Amino acid sequence: MKKTKIRLIILLILATLLSVFVLLSFHILMKKSSLFINLDFFSSPIKVVFLFVSILFLGLFQLSLLSTCRIRNESVSVVTFFVSKGLKIRYLKGIVICFLTCLSSFLMGLALGGEAPSVYMSSLCFGLVFSFSRQDETRLTRAIKVGASVGFSL
Repeated sequence: MKKTKIRLIILLILATLLSVFVLLSFHILMKKSSLFINLDFFSSPIKVVFLFVSILFLGLFQLSLLSTCRIRNESVSVVTFFVSKGLKIRYLKGIVICFLTCLSSFLMGLALGGEAPSVYMSSLCFGLVFSFSRQDETRLTRAIKVGASVGFSL
């Protein structure tokens, strides 16, 4: 019994560290992307062209990333439903795609907040760590829900 508690504490610490690392870098890059939007693009015609070309390329990058990988940013309830039904989830792929597509949305100026991506990425981080511990699906779904609350608090 004591060994399983220690293993659970270690898994929680690892999942929290991974989640904090991913979300901290996401929020730092999100704040830095606001500097790009606040530049004075309308002072010369070449800067206006640069703005529209960069938004076009960021949109094409986001579209190609989502269509190539065939994954959507799902909600936490959908992820826990997939786990309870026994479907295999690619957690790392979901984290990377959510990270990149949300950052490109911030660079284009289309996104307003980072709470929803933070909740989703944190739940995927917890799901990734707890998927390595050969436990039942109820523990994995609980870990995903705990990850969502950690992402909301960060």
